[in-house]
Amino acid sequence: MPQLLIYLLVIAYLALPGMALGATAESDLAKGVEFFEKKQYDRAIQESTKILEKNPRFVKAYILRGLTYGTKGQFDQAIADFTQALNLNPRLETAYTGRGGAYGGKGRYDLALSDYNRALQINPRSASAYYSRGAVYLAKGQTNQAIPDFTKALELDPGLAQAYEYRAICYYNEKEFPKAWDDVQKAQRLGLKVNPKLYQFLKQTSGGQN
Repeated sequence: MPQLLIYLLVIAYLALPGMALGATAESDLAKGVEFFEKKQYDRAIQESTKILEKNPRFVKAYILRGLTYGTKGQFDQAIADFTQALNLNPRLETAYTGRGGAYGGKGRYDLALSDYNRALQINPRSASAYYSRGAVYLAKGQTNQAIPDFTKALELDPGLAQAYEYRAICYYNEKEFPKAWDDVQKAQRLGLKVNPKLYQFLKQTSGGQN
């Protein structure tokens, strides 16, 4: 599950203004987000649940709770919450991306791909969805399909350091070592600590280029 990018997408969504449900619900949501950011995940779930007991149609609370469950590795609960959010708003890109991440976490890659495809139908300029779909293709060993998705994600958001690293892995698997080195260096310039194993493998197989 490419959790960091999904987290950033969801937090951005939660910051958007939504339907008026009263100051208390929005205040409780803000508390839940704060607990999540502090990695107090159980308290974030408690706040989300409290909101939903009073406002069962508050989509943002399902999204926050789904994200929190996914972060904890409780993917079935995450899928249930993202699905309920989609029942309330069938064109919610964030819910498809979040549920795709949960499906990916369970190894249900075809369902993950389906959700990322739906997210891209709704928002064809979603760097998060392209990146996440690329990560699933990479996990499936389909590097020829992963590379274009990482490339598109980087076109939309050149600051996605992890996309450079993942694309470097694809290039390594395709034995395109100069391209792999180039992506590793771009990821490092963006401040990413590249997986040492990838760095070691590249040095061993490409004559020590760096």
